Amino acid sequence: MEWWRHLRKLDHHMPWGEVWKMNPDLVMCLDQFLFDNSLDFQILCGTQGVHSGKLHEQGFAVDFGVSCHKRRRFDVLIDLFRYPFRGIGVYPYGRYPKLKNPLALHCDMRPLTEQPFGVRKLWIGIPKDMTDRSQGNNYYGLNEENLKRFGVI
Repeated sequence: MEWWRHLRKLDHHMPWGEVWKMNPDLVMCLDQFLFDNSLDFQILCGTQGVHSGKLHEQGFAVDFGVSCHKRRRFDVLIDLFRYPFRGIGVYPYGRYPKLKNPLALHCDMRPLTEQPFGVRKLWIGIPKDMTDRSQGNNYYGLNEENLKRFGVI
């Protein structure tokens, strides 16, 4: 847990779940992204929560929101690609009441055994039912057409 003291934006008191499981490379990379881009943010979950899955349970994934009130959502997303996350999910309709013009994101450092080196898993998640979020999401490829279709561009 020593490495947590070197972070500039994140700390171990945020809602990570089982904080000791969080992958240091993931957290340090996210911290650098948030610091470099001076973004307001909110951590939703790390190892716990309704968005859990194998990567979350093992501490390799985090769901969070960033405020895009000073910058276009697309610009924030492009900046995110400069960091070595192996999986990036975009949730344009994510709700973060504390953030202005929020963009919900998933970032992970999935093991290389699951994804070849240099290849990223990319997607957009859209609620199946905008009035009942418990119905889950439909997933689409992260490409220009879908970024326009769902209001990121």
